[in-house]
Amino acid sequence: MRLRGRRQVRGSPRQSPPGTRPRPDPQGAWADLCGARKRSFQLSSDRCRPAPGQGTPTCRQIRKAHRPDCARTEVVPGELVRVRGRQVHESHIPADARPGQRIWLQFEGQWLDFTVVPLADLEAELSSNTLRIKASSHLQETADFTIQAGKHERLVQLKANKATVVDIDLGWPTEESTNVCPVTLRSGSMSQHLEFRLRAKRELVSVVPMPTRWTTWMQLRGQAETSDFGGSGTAVRPGRIECGEVHLQGLFMHPPWKEGTGCCFALTRQSRCLQASLPPFAPASGK
Repeated sequence: MRLRGRRQVRGSPRQSPPGTRPRPDPQGAWADLCGARKRSFQLSSDRCRPAPGQGTPTCRQIRKAHRPDCARTEVVPGELVRVRGRQVHESHIPADARPGQRIWLQFEGQWLDFTVVPLADLEAELSSNTLRIKASSHLQETADFTIQAGKHERLVQLKANKATVVDIDLGWPTEESTNVCPVTLRSGSMSQHLEFRLRAKRELVSVVPMPTRWTTWMQLRGQAETSDFGGSGTAVRPGRIECGEVHLQGLFMHPPWKEGTGCCFALTRQSRCLQASLPPFAPASGK
């Protein structure tokens, strides 16, 4: 018994027998149907299609867009912070907040945390009678500040996170003392307080360096001035001199004593310190 059938090649399309009407391919018909539905969906969704280059926002993106957010993560005590969410919110940081403290605030059901920092970074040093203060603001924008040191006050403008040096002349002390000098930095309702200890002590200070060029002279009694010492025993020479077990750079002088009596002296150019406004000073002398 012999069986007859149609030979098919795998991967080739199915063919109908000769003389018969071709049957529609169900797969092809379903593909055409799906294509028609797809094309119909595209045509009907043109009005809702987003702009070129933008995708349809997801629910997570929509929630994130309305989530409260603040441009500040570090705040100073007493600062007014603004938070943007579905609405704009404002809240004051407590004025007694301590640097390093973490502040939690709730907006629209969401919690935001802030780290407290000082109003500014302050460094102070004393140069003679001038108090030099180096300040760097932690505010978000440039602001006007008032710096008060004791009875002295200065108005300055500080930029955000940029150091500015302010010099305050404290004047010459009138007596020996040890005092506390309060320094206050203020901007609007925000302020920062520091204290420095100042000590005024009476002591000898070097006003000008010792001159290096001299002209030496002597004069015997009844005679004219001369720079020729001869054998008079006169001595005028610069050097390191000991006085009271203290060594200082000075000028050693001895008047004439061999050929008579008289005086000796040295001349140098006028010092600038004599023309400036300085406190009284006196030379150290001894034997």
